[in-house]
Amino acid sequence: MRKEFLHEELVTHIPNLMNAYGRFQYHSEPDKIWSLGNEIDHQKHVYELTAYFNNTDRRTTELQFGLDKMCCDFHSHLSRSLLGNNWTITKNLHKQPMLVCFFDHEGTRQRQTLARSVYPHIHGLLLIHDTTFEKFIDITEKRPNERRYLLQKPWAFKEVSFKPTFNGVEGMKEFVSYALKFDKTSAKSGNNLFPWDIYPKSNKKWNSALNEIPEDELRYYSSALKRYRN
Repeated sequence: MRKEFLHEELVTHIPNLMNAYGRFQYHSEPDKIWSLGNEIDHQKHVYELTAYFNNTDRRTTELQFGLDKMCCDFHSHLSRSLLGNNWTITKNLHKQPMLVCFFDHEGTRQRQTLARSVYPHIHGLLLIHDTTFEKFIDITEKRPNERRYLLQKPWAFKEVSFKPTFNGVEGMKEFVSYALKFDKTSAKSGNNLFPWDIYPKSNKKWNSALNEIPEDELRYYSSALKRYRN
């Protein structure tokens, strides 16, 4: 599949995947009817985020290939901050936040692929479990620009800020399309690098829940990622 066609597939697929993860988070509460659209309307558990790297004036390819470790560490930092040191135990697996990260840097609005990046950053989406919401408020600070800023800065980023997603699932799709603009630029140059990823990484409970979701509700993302990486 050519990358220019896969872009539109990903714009639809990522909200579907977040909806699936939300259902997984509440799989033990059958009375709770969970949908991504409702959560966005409540503006409590779904956020867009921007995270600026500490590193500046670096080769763009170097930053990309270090992206997975930095974002994985960022997810671990958030999970520990929201759930405490026992965030990895079985009973907390479904309470871990979901994080989708998209690499970006200056110039991509003009479809430019720069050899070096002075202001590399991450655009992302965050989904948090209801039981961790108050803790999320505690570890962030709301400022006059209506964004919440992370108070405990992880090592890879100098600033991380969040704002609720607006305008329902279609609003999220618009954000995903915007966040993938580095990918469009990369594809234009013939580059086949992989600038986005999803956290937490797979675990047995999450994979089992994912497998139970009908294909007409969710495109199974491992096959999409395989096509995209090739």
